[in-house]
Amino acid sequence: MQVSRLRLVPFLAFATPAVAQVVAPPLLISDTTEDPIATIGADLNGDGRPDLVTISDLIEPGDAVTNLRPDELSWRENLGNASFGPKRIISTSIIDGHGLHAADLDGDGDVDLLTTSGVDNKVAWYENQQQGTFLPQAIIDRPNWPSEVDTADVDGDLDLDVLVGDVRLGLGWYENLGGGGFGPRRTILSNMCIISFAPADVDGDGDIDVVAGDFWLSNFGWSENLGGTFGPYQIIEPLLYSPVATRQADLDGDGDPDIVVASVGDGRISTYENLGGGSFGPRTVIHEQASWVWDTRAGDIDADGDLDIVTSAIALTYNENLGNGTFAPPVAVSHQVQNPLRVAFSDLDLDGDNDLVTTPFTYDENEIVWLENVALAGVSSCDALPNSTGLPGVLTARGSANAIRGDLVLQASQMIPFGFGYAIVSRDLGSSMPPGAAGILCLTGNVGRYNRVTEMLFGEMDELELDLESIPTNPPAAVLAGETWHFQAWYRDGQASNFTNSLSVGFH
Repeated sequence: MQVSRLRLVPFLAFATPAVAQVVAPPLLISDTTEDPIATIGADLNGDGRPDLVTISDLIEPGDAVTNLRPDELSWRENLGNASFGPKRIISTSIIDGHGLHAADLDGDGDVDLLTTSGVDNKVAWYENQQQGTFLPQAIIDRPNWPSEVDTADVDGDLDLDVLVGDVRLGLGWYENLGGGGFGPRRTILSNMCIISFAPADVDGDGDIDVVAGDFWLSNFGWSENLGGTFGPYQIIEPLLYSPVATRQADLDGDGDPDIVVASVGDGRISTYENLGGGSFGPRTVIHEQASWVWDTRAGDIDADGDLDIVTSAIALTYNENLGNGTFAPPVAVSHQVQNPLRVAFSDLDLDGDNDLVTTPFTYDENEIVWLENVALAGVSSCDALPNSTGLPGVLTARGSANAIRGDLVLQASQMIPFGFGYAIVSRDLGSSMPPGAAGILCLTGNVGRYNRVTEMLFGEMDELELDLESIPTNPPAAVLAGETWHFQAWYRDGQASNFTNSLSVGFH
């Protein structure tokens, strides 16, 4: 017998969108894990840093079942400073790895792992014994070609149950009985080809429903949680060509879960607004050329406070959320990452923004790459001198440089503990050292000061939300698209004063 399975083989002739400057060039974390199919971030050793967990899939179409190589579940410790430790094997008792999820399944405060694998038909979990050491694989069930795995409190008893999609059986769940035990499979949706699904409180009644798509019948819908049993499949979209990724996220900021679906049959990414009570608005296509799409995820990639959509297909792209659930056309996150498989958000460097980790489909098929988020607004345009702590004051910004949205926040750090200061702004750059100052004033011309009490910066670190309609120059001015404004922070340093670097923001 030979393995026959769906493997999306990329075709490189498709055009890719223009690139957006939201991530740094990719950092190769590993080229020693053979055929990684998914990598996620999870703090396995309890040190506060997300480590990287990877599942591999070594099967190729045509491989004989009697001669299959085992796959790997492994992890790498996040050592900080953009470095990771060597690969640590958790298990090789996997054949045809697919699903990977991290959650505290036994309620002991650390992160355990879940996997699914197709050829050996396993849903399994791995108990974390703290510090990233794991007990051997514990099999929850052997369904018929399981796909995606997730967790949610399905029965409302305050622990995490396990939900599993299946290419042949549909969708089911396993009750968490406590102490590492799980009940038998309970059917949610039957006789469907479920590759991806999303647990979410669709109808706002306080329990976890599910949204899922049927790959072969090319539709998707939802099923209501009736107290651990589920109602009939309610179709949201009757014709959606081969959905491969279904996600839930509050895209319009109204407090309920909207839906994002990637359909490989037509290469589209679509959103559906949750109208409440289990009703959804019409399909909105936000990406029409997601050729050979593998995955789509919602997260704030541009640091403006709303959820954007990142998609892995021929290219790794993102659609910026423009507010109220409307999206800009897709742009490439990086042209250096070709044919990414699955993608995950994780703040690997603990700088407060969402980095990306993915596993590109390459000829040697062994890469795990990290793309650091650098979407914080502005470019440092003038260096600061060290203050009495020995460190220079630092000014950064987060949010959008969109002049209309007006959601830019200045962030000052490495100033003086228990000190004070204020931000300054100008259209013009300069360089001078005022009398009594121990640092460089980088601004000149009509300099405005954010020196009202409510605008002051206090302590070693503080931030200021800017009103872009009233920049405190003389007279006050509104920021217009196409303008560049320069910001800096002045602060008291003992008997002298000092300045942070200046930050130049080009508004659009």
